[in-house]
Amino acid sequence: MTIVIIDTGLNIKHEYFMEYRDRFVDNYVYSKQEVYKIESLNDLYDTCGHGTAVNALLCKYSIHTDIVNIIVKDYEEFCSDDLQTILKYINKNIKCNLIQLSCGICECYDINALYLCCKDLFNRGVYIISALDNTGCISYPAAFDIVLGIDFDNIYSRIEEYDYYENSEVNIRGGYTKYHLPSYKDNTYEYCDGTSFLSVYFTALIAEEFLRYDKFSFMQICNFLKVKSRNIYRDKKAKNENELFSIKRAIVFPFNKEVHSLLRYKCMLDFEIVKVLDSKYSGNVNRSIGEILNIDTENMLIESVESLDWNYNFDTVILGHLEKIEQITKKNYFERIIKKCSAYKKQIYIMDNISRKERQLLFQLMPKRQIYNYCINKAHIKKYNKDKLFRFGRPVLAILGTSRRQGKFTLQLELRKRFIESGYQVGQLGTEPTSKLFHFDKMAPIGYNASVHLDSDDLVYYLNSSVHEIEMMEPDIIIVGNQSQTLNSFWGNQKMYPYEQFLFLLATNPDAYILCVNVDDPVDYVSRTINYIESITCAKNVGLVIFPVCKKGNDIVVYNENKIEDIELLKYKKNFEKCLEKNIYILGNDQSIDELYEHCIEVFSEDPNN
Repeated sequence: MTIVIIDTGLNIKHEYFMEYRDRFVDNYVYSKQEVYKIESLNDLYDTCGHGTAVNALLCKYSIHTDIVNIIVKDYEEFCSDDLQTILKYINKNIKCNLIQLSCGICECYDINALYLCCKDLFNRGVYIISALDNTGCISYPAAFDIVLGIDFDNIYSRIEEYDYYENSEVNIRGGYTKYHLPSYKDNTYEYCDGTSFLSVYFTALIAEEFLRYDKFSFMQICNFLKVKSRNIYRDKKAKNENELFSIKRAIVFPFNKEVHSLLRYKCMLDFEIVKVLDSKYSGNVNRSIGEILNIDTENMLIESVESLDWNYNFDTVILGHLEKIEQITKKNYFERIIKKCSAYKKQIYIMDNISRKERQLLFQLMPKRQIYNYCINKAHIKKYNKDKLFRFGRPVLAILGTSRRQGKFTLQLELRKRFIESGYQVGQLGTEPTSKLFHFDKMAPIGYNASVHLDSDDLVYYLNSSVHEIEMMEPDIIIVGNQSQTLNSFWGNQKMYPYEQFLFLLATNPDAYILCVNVDDPVDYVSRTINYIESITCAKNVGLVIFPVCKKGNDIVVYNENKIEDIELLKYKKNFEKCLEKNIYILGNDQSIDELYEHCIEVFSEDPNN
């Protein structure tokens, strides 16, 4: 049985190892993408003592194994590329059974490539035992399903006590123990603790159990560890989200804020909007969409939903938020429309958070394949180890704001369009209920009439896992868009407290952000918002984007909006630039948004170490 230790090295001259010298059969050094052999055992060294302590524990708990050390010279800067190079070298050149890895890579740009390296060894019958990162986040390769991931838990104080988890990034949570182990300084000893050393115990346990086997499988290892565990926790597989059906020709109702983005950015949809409908009581019927939305190329008129010919050539109804129109008209449009969809075999895309009674009626009248109603609840969340979150190796750009109704989703679409046109692969998480219609990778409607029913911990887990799923698609950039205001501007009303927005920032942990502001936002409030964002994340500010509309009302009710003239906008822009010393851009101005896009490229092209 041969075990490879990838670590900081070994102080072979320490008195502790005198009786174990013959067990160190081969030794190597990794530096600058190369692995080379150490010819003399006496040339072994340790850069900080971590590897010496790991070797000492393995010698203590596994007395019949041969040990191969691969010394990583720049251990503090150890990254996925380094690990891949080492694993490929082991696969081609070193005959072994187990690999002990007492470190984890938290932010991994090329997760899939690292997985394939581990898979090649796995297929050869070489298994990796890896510690999860001591900071508590998910790390690689421990999180892989073909690697045994080890974490500690304070509920146990003895190393022999542990719990086993199935269907989880964590396989084992064991007892927290301190060890008095050899140091890299002469014959001194130091106290050590953490997952690095706990994982060694399980490597030794596996080695001693399978010592007499010529071959053994990963399944045999798992079954052996389950038998010895205190408890086995079988995590359920999270319920999959509904897939969006194919749409060719759609009608939309009612004509509201959510529909505006669909009409402004029809060129980014892969289906045709053939009719826009509203109630005859709305005052919008027979009005030009182009006139209302200031789109010169749009000539379509809004039609009355009451007079819709259901035999018309369309396959899908896109149903926006109905609460306000139903309150005004005292009509149950939801029930009327789903009955019509059922009778005329139409698909329906529902943005609203619908009640249990409405849901029962919906599925009673229509087949599931013709319904898309995005709803997230506890069934979509795993039960165990939800405290451990992903940190992202792909760049994440957040679009944030100081209030509602200020073009945050519009800005997301503008940037998406420019990145894609330039040849970039864009991953995207949207919080608007229309996000899926633009084929965003993930959607989490947490704004008005939210259809995400999760408590705070589960919401953070869900949003974080969503970004991770996008990351696994290997995009060049991930864009995430938050809702409404980021920081409350008043106190004394819970509607004004942006709980979900705070959780969104914690979950997505962006590298950079763009803040959407209103022309009349107090400079002090914008400054506090910037400071707040940068205090709870490490995100860098790309710039501020001014929404070119003056709104009358408050943060709860907006009753009038007027577009601001260009001359006035420039005055607001200069004032923000002077007071905040930030890059300022104007939404709706193509040249300005082009400049913002170019600055995004510059920000993500900078060396993060500078």
